[in-house]
This record gives sequence, C-alpha cells and structure tokens, in this order.
Amino acid sequence: MKNIVKKIDFKDKKTVKKLIALIVALVVVITAIITINVNKSHIQADLLYAIMPDTVDLTENNGFPFLLYKQKNEDFDFKEDIDEPMNAIQFYYYDENDEKVIVNGADTIKYNGEDYGSPYIAFMINSTDTFNQIKKVISVIFVIICILIVFGIIFLWFKSWAKRQDKEKEKKYAHKNNKQNKKSNRK
Repeated sequence: MKNIVKKIDFKDKKTVKKLIALIVALVVVITAIITINVNKSHIQADLLYAIMPDTVDLTENNGFPFLLYKQKNEDFDFKEDIDEPMNAIQFYYYDENDEKVIVNGADTIKYNGEDYGSPYIAFMINSTDTFNQIKKVISVIFVIICILIVFGIIFLWFKSWAKRQDKEKEKKYAHKNNKQNKKSNRK
C-alpha cells in the first residue's frame, strides 16, 4: 500500500481529481450501507409497499366476496415493534355493511366466520409482474455496468500499453535523436 501511495503524483491535477472522485464514491457507498442497515426494516417496508398493487380483486379467482386494499400503518413504530415488521402495512376491505375492516399484515382475513389467510400472500401473488419488471431492469443495468467495466479495463490497459511503447521507443531511438541534434547544431 505504501508503494502505491509513493507512486502517486499528487502534483498532477488529473490524478488528484480521480482520487477525490474515488473518495467521494467510497463515502457515498459507505453512507448508503450504514443508512440501509440502520433503517433496514423501514426501507424494506417502504419498498414492499411500493411494489404491491393498490388493490387486489379476490372475487375473480377465489370467489372471495370483497376487494382488498392496502394502506400504511401510521401507528406502527419501527423501533418499538421490531418483532412485527409485517404490521407496517395494513390491509382493509369493506364488509357486507360497507364498514371498513382493517387487517394488520401479520393477521389473517376473517369474513363471515371463515378464515381466508394472510393478506400479504394475496398481494405478493399479484405483485409478480412488478417483480419481474424490476428483475429485468436490474439485469439490463447489471449487463451494461459489466460491459462498461470491461471496456474501461481494456481502455486503461491500452493506455498503459501505449505509454510503455512510447517509453521503449524513446529509449531505443534516443541515441539517434541525439546524433541528429548534434549534426544540426554543427551546421
């Protein structure tokens, strides 16, 4: 590590700019990692909420007699209720009397004495299209980043190779250039 630092030319402005850009990128990555780890449950709940559809029509396939909606649980505290992160999102439906019935994410739907299961399952099944689109976009971005990295490495290698070639040519033909300079000075 010391040898690498010794070889860096801090007087070269391009090198200093590259080092500053690298340091800024590292600080951003470290800050993002810390932020995500500190607010992990909160961020996961927000991402899950964004991916889920606003409503799920359970009457189409399963014969359920209601539509299911989602909403954020305003009373949920991520610091106190860390054991129940599923309750950060609430679900609701309207019963036969058009009254709003709220179901916490960890609970199951009960309607007319029947248990219809977890609302999370219904929403996650209907979120598969969104997941597939996100997966495709991430795959394309990953491929583009890999291609850019490969081209960047090839470019840096070529630049380094060209500098080495120039130095070798300079060493090889330095004596000829010196002889020509001496001849032109004599005239």
